Amino acid sequence: MTKLYRHRDLTQEAKNIIGDEVEYAYSTITQDDINRGQSIDPSASFQLNSIQPGGTPVIVKMKNGKIFNIWSSEWGGIDSRDTDSDIEEL
Repeated sequence: MTKLYRHRDLTQEAKNIIGDEVEYAYSTITQDDINRGQSIDPSASFQLNSIQPGGTPVIVKMKNGKIFNIWSSEWGGIDSRDTDSDIEEL
């Protein structure tokens, strides 16, 4: 499993969209991104009531324990995750 690093706290934006059941939300980057000097997708946009992450994965954890990734590149999608143990502070 690829190690992910928390990049930007998007908890408030996610709560504004999904509701108070959000425990946390973060944009993430990989070690490969860091090694290449890349950060988040340049097309990403994060505003008070809008998360448009481009190809940058956003990890969301709900208070019921459900965890999922969302992204919106040309192939955008949402995937469930079993754990958040592979996500570290940057």
